[in-house]
Amino acid sequence: MDFMDALVDGFVEVQNQLEPDYGYLCDIRGNPTKRHPMSYPYSYDAYVIWAKEYKENDDAVYSDRLYQWDSEKYDRCCMEVWNDRRQVFNRSNPKDIQKFLSLYFGETVKLTGIEKGCNVSTGCPYWVFYYRAE
Repeated sequence: MDFMDALVDGFVEVQNQLEPDYGYLCDIRGNPTKRHPMSYPYSYDAYVIWAKEYKENDDAVYSDRLYQWDSEKYDRCCMEVWNDRRQVFNRSNPKDIQKFLSLYFGETVKLTGIEKGCNVSTGCPYWVFYYRAE
């Protein structure tokens, strides 16, 4: 099964399938990325690390913006879900991220996709969470 087949089938976790050249990473809409983490470790394009039931009209939110908008609420939600104040989601279970987003937004949401990117101004990673209200 290639990457696009896995995305269409509704589930992919690219972090466990990466090849050394990162040649097949793409964004949530299936467009190939141009700047890969191996070649651009501090300025790579966002690429899909997980997707399930994503639809083009789903809402999206950046992890760093959630913290910027309300850091106290962000920390409270992190403590409730993970018992720490994380800003990195590398090994976070999608169900936990969905719970975190539901707590943060104050309504039940369905997580449909996750992209990981790198903020070119800071070199720090960020995650894009795609979701819809349930």
